[in-house]
Amino acid sequence: MSESALKFWLIDALEHQKQHPTTFELPDEWNRSNIKVGEWAKLFFAFPTGPEHSFERMWVKIVVVGPNWYGGSLDNIPKTSGYVSLGDKFRFEPRHVISIWPPRHYFGSLLLRPPEDEPNSEGSAAP
Repeated sequence: MSESALKFWLIDALEHQKQHPTTFELPDEWNRSNIKVGEWAKLFFAFPTGPEHSFERMWVKIVVVGPNWYGGSLDNIPKTSGYVSLGDKFRFEPRHVISIWPPRHYFGSLLLRPPEDEPNSEGSAAP
């Protein structure tokens, strides 16, 4: 952990979305909890820049996965300087994730498949 990791906090994406539901669409809980090493998570950072805090959404590359947390390396150059830097490493939880890269299909309950009576690519009926 770098010293700069003490100079910010992460916004709880679930709580933020409840207060601002049209700001962004969150990945579902399963996807937020199943990010793999080598993928990226976008997090919502807050910086104590004075009476008004500064906020930035930045990508973090996952380098380690724990039971209920991730370890990542900042993969953006922050606009707010002096608080975090490209490559800083820190831990965070699935509740902090606002997006995942590569993109995922967040509608796990919907399976896209041809209708039962429509032929599939092999020419036979879909199962």
